[in-house]
Amino acid sequence: MRDEEIMSTYCQMNGIIGYTMTQRKVIIRGKEILERDFHPIFIDEEARLRAKQRIERGLYEVFSKYPKKN
Repeated sequence: MRDEEIMSTYCQMNGIIGYTMTQRKVIIRGKEILERDFHPIFIDEEARLRAKQRIERGLYEVFSKYPKKN
């Protein structure tokens, strides 16, 4: 399977119909870098909420392993 086919299948399974891209040039330590942000376009609000919940669960699993320091 080609990369495009894999990404297309992944997007369809997760309710994503495409992406928008924004880009800007930033200077870090005197070097110009092109920063690109990709934002998904969801089929509907329900797909967006499912993705948000999936991300929140993943973050909780990662960060719940670390105890809070007082």
